[in-house]
Amino acid sequence: MTIEEKYKIHYVNGKRYYEVDMTDKEPSLENVVPYLFQYRGIQVQKGSWNRMTIGILTELDKQSPKSDEYLLSLKYYWSRTDVFSREKQTNFSPFRDLFLNTNHTSTHALMNIQRLLEAYDVRLNECFMLVRRHPVAEPKEAQEFFAQKTKDGFLKCLQIRQIDGARIIKIMKNMPAINQWLNATSKTFISFYLLDDYATFFNCQSRVLAKVANDKGIDSKTYNLIKTYLSYFGEYIKNRDFYDFMLTAKINPDLRKAIGEEINYLMQASDHGIITAGKLYSRLYLTHDELLDEATNFNNTIGIYKLANCYYGDKYKFNPPFISSKNAPSFTNKDLILAHIYCLQSFSIEDVNRYCTKNHIKKSITNLEIAEECADSYVQVSENNFVSKDLLGLSDGIIEAISKEISYGIEINGSLDISQYKGYQLLPCIEYPWNEFLLLGITRSYLNNTFDIIRINDQSDDTHLIVKKRKLEHVKK
Repeated sequence: MTIEEKYKIHYVNGKRYYEVDMTDKEPSLENVVPYLFQYRGIQVQKGSWNRMTIGILTELDKQSPKSDEYLLSLKYYWSRTDVFSREKQTNFSPFRDLFLNTNHTSTHALMNIQRLLEAYDVRLNECFMLVRRHPVAEPKEAQEFFAQKTKDGFLKCLQIRQIDGARIIKIMKNMPAINQWLNATSKTFISFYLLDDYATFFNCQSRVLAKVANDKGIDSKTYNLIKTYLSYFGEYIKNRDFYDFMLTAKINPDLRKAIGEEINYLMQASDHGIITAGKLYSRLYLTHDELLDEATNFNNTIGIYKLANCYYGDKYKFNPPFISSKNAPSFTNKDLILAHIYCLQSFSIEDVNRYCTKNHIKKSITNLEIAEECADSYVQVSENNFVSKDLLGLSDGIIEAISKEISYGIEINGSLDISQYKGYQLLPCIEYPWNEFLLLGITRSYLNNTFDIIRINDQSDDTHLIVKKRKLEHVKK
């Protein structure tokens, strides 16, 4: 029997959740928070006991409403306090015209839910609930199993990244001491090796570094070492699935070398020492297309970025979707906007404007600049909307057919004025309706090595552009 089977552990997005025996009338749930409740057609997902309780009660009452008098008559078998009240009391939550007692510890919160389920004639053995246990509340055997599993994975991550062997030994030897610092700052998160999500790691890391910084017996050199070691561990936790997959993935060593060479090439060509993941992928597509074909799962912008971070994380700074040199200047407002965009599968100009307003960022990039800057990863499909290449999913055959139609229009007139183009019925059918922005978007994103897009007299009209055949040059290193 596996640890997962023995303790009824379920994984959701890489996180561990424990199944609760809803028929157990004396559960032990200290340092436990709810996650998911299911009963027949009901599903409630909440992260606190009071909201979970109200959520379940609301759904039950929709299916089988109970009178106020019936609810007010309910009693606990373990307490004399009211279950429901007509008047607001401390830590009572509103429900309909009444108030429900939600002033409970984790254990009694579940007992409260059990009482409500029974009041609504629900069989407890038909209910399913998952909870999130803080590491200190996990069974000892499970703690040891998952700590060792994470420790082994972290070690292999360092090896995959080809960190110096002597440095790896130092990192692994110092992790127990770093875990002691975590113990000093938290009663529930007792080991970094028991963390399974990056958000929790980030909070624990911040507390530990603050604790270390305030310790007068710790010098700056030791502080920086702890910070560096935690950054290595954070990289593993953040991309755990990737590094676990890398254990069995067969990556051509020539691809690793090519990625390093092309980053260096693009850095030298960059005015500020900052490049994007899309630029790197586009460059590799031009110079090492055969190596990309071999890379299969990594033959996309995100995959190449992860490989680059894995192999060259020590040499450059990685802040998705950017790669920057160690001495690169801080990001501009334009960089911050692009960083937000590159985290999305699709976006609209309205989304970008809302992001800028919410974060008090002055929008320092025009709509046309967004279309041009993001063309390596996104396709403009209408005046205000963009989708990622992966989401659009155009086949090579469709792209070739579009290219031929554009070439035909250029051969007749010498160039193609997009604002005057009327041949959309001749283009292949795709998911989005044809318009001048979509035609320009596909040309920018897929055919930029075949055609040039030229603005007419620097006018502000984003569609008053012409497309001309591009003179291809041999790509030089």
